Amino acid sequence: MPQHQTHSENPDKHPKQDFQVERIAFFSDAVVAIAITLLILEIKIPHISKDSTYSQILEQLAGLQYGFLALVLSFIVIANYWIVHHLLFKHIINYNRRILWSNMIFLFTIIIFPFTISLFAESGDNKEVFSLAFKLFFLNNVLSLLALSSVYWVAFKIYKGFSYVLSKEEEAKIKNDLFFPLIAFSILLIGSFFTDRMDILLGINFFIVIGKKIITRITKAKKKAAN
Repeated sequence: MPQHQTHSENPDKHPKQDFQVERIAFFSDAVVAIAITLLILEIKIPHISKDSTYSQILEQLAGLQYGFLALVLSFIVIANYWIVHHLLFKHIINYNRRILWSNMIFLFTIIIFPFTISLFAESGDNKEVFSLAFKLFFLNNVLSLLALSSVYWVAFKIYKGFSYVLSKEEEAKIKNDLFFPLIAFSILLIGSFFTDRMDILLGINFFIVIGKKIITRITKAKKKAAN
């Protein structure tokens, strides 16, 4: 396990360094929290009057199915990226402009999700626009994963002194959470230009997920055998 240094042990460390790194994490949390709740504002409550009937309101709620699906999808996607971001900043102890800008670009891609997923929700009855919405959603994910991978690469590979050393298990988990989804969404994005059939695209993604699980199990089995 990495040894934590105190300020007294490291005279070159700025007295506010830890606080500034926490500010980056807190600001990122705030942006993600806002983005993850924005979509609920797009779901309009059915108009209810004294003459409204149960069946009328139920019919209006049924018309919001794409909106609720988009809300769930938005929550899962953004929450997953926040978890990986949280794991990264668990180990980041210093920063520079490259880390700041990599993180800001990542946050920019996060705040776009309510738009891309709202477009998906609004275009459910229009096949042509629905296809465009999926392309933008796949692109949004690719950009988010590239930006988050940039944060990882800068903090852990280029400027190694800016983070504590990751254990092999932690590094493997972060790489799996970044690179497998990046491959999956890149394939989905490219595939969406050749077919509009979501069942085919999701089937491709299913095999990628299964492949990831198989590789993970093989890796774990090799580690157990080595021990």
